[in-house]
Amino acid sequence: MKTIALLPMKGNSERVPDKNVRYLGGKPLFYHIAGRILETGLFDGLCINTDSEKIRDLASSQFPK
Repeated sequence: MKTIALLPMKGNSERVPDKNVRYLGGKPLFYHIAGRILETGLFDGLCINTDSEKIRDLASSQFPK
């Protein structure tokens, strides 16, 4: 059986606009989160669920299926 991590990632934040795609250490914030999930070795894959086309496009290029 495969275990897939689900990472919900909103496109907009009320308090910090575009928070999840803002750069931190040279890459978007959500790259750090997704990368840490994969580094644990606990999951066979990662599914990023988002309402944002920008996040979807960035995720597709950095974390291909």
